[in-house]
Amino acid sequence: MLVVKRMMGERIVLSGGVEIIVSAVGRGSVKLSIAAPDHVWIVRGEVYDSAIEANAAAARTAASAFPIADRASSLESAQEAP
Repeated sequence: MLVVKRMMGERIVLSGGVEIIVSAVGRGSVKLSIAAPDHVWIVRGEVYDSAIEANAAAARTAASAFPIADRASSLESAQEAP
């Protein structure tokens, strides 16, 4: 992790054409402007974490909705054993 100190209006440039600019500094917060190519996905951390958890929950629900697939796999394993 890189930690840098920036003043209002200063920027950080990342590879891939991503640029982060300090737009405003307030009491207990910092406003950042991010410029990036269209193919670069930019999202707040809490939104990303929520999406990952929702996807994991959906996968668990989908797996439990088809218990027959688990049983079939167990039966195949049992049949292959000597």
